[in-house]
Amino acid sequence: MNISNVDTEDEEQTLKMPGSTDSPLRILFQKIMQYFWYYVISGTSIALPSMIKCLYVKAPVIAIEKLEKRSDQVAVMTGGPRGIGFDIVKKLFQLDYTVILGVRTIAVSQEGIDKIRAFGIPSGRVKFLNLDLISLNSVQKFAKEVLASEEGSRIDLLLNNAGFVNRNYEMTPDNIESTFQVNYLSHFLLTNLLLPRIKETVAKKGGDPCHIVNTSSHAQRAGKINFNELEISYESLLKTVSSCSRKNTGN
Repeated sequence: MNISNVDTEDEEQTLKMPGSTDSPLRILFQKIMQYFWYYVISGTSIALPSMIKCLYVKAPVIAIEKLEKRSDQVAVMTGGPRGIGFDIVKKLFQLDYTVILGVRTIAVSQEGIDKIRAFGIPSGRVKFLNLDLISLNSVQKFAKEVLASEEGSRIDLLLNNAGFVNRNYEMTPDNIESTFQVNYLSHFLLTNLLLPRIKETVAKKGGDPCHIVNTSSHAQRAGKINFNELEISYESLLKTVSSCSRKNTGN
């Protein structure tokens, strides 16, 4: 979650939706209800069924040691080795992948890699590249660096893993609502920018498939879309992605 310390004036501005004329008292009430919804109602509705399921249903266990090693294969993943990403990178290392990680802070992500190595996993290689999904320019730059790198000469697996939940209404520098851009639009753009290399890799492997995986968590069950509060049209989104793709390919 993205939690910022802001003064009252900034906080009121952040919480107001476009066209809102709410009073400060009403905004405070909305904030209290927001916290109550996220931490009590949503949290309970997500955690309780999962807890009951864990008591009676055993989750499938992947026998990594029985799988074929991917020593010559490359995985590109957004987000660092923490949370869901921690176990994903751990499994990729166990399979001996070369992993290109797009992260905001390399030093923090290196700490996660060190923890994975502490499990006694020497296999697997990692390359860090900076990526901030809140900026479409950063997505384009990351894609170019991946494609220009030695490791990125092939892409066998793309993992769109990074994501966040922003309780407050916030616009990105690209004039798009932040949660929508980070969790969906930036990954949509990245997938399109890397797709030609993925297809090339399929051809190199004689038609054996490559994979694109989008990860999520149970937190999505608490999400909703207010179709009366969409900042930009679907046509505008297509123009934004199309423009970024043309700049990256030089067409």
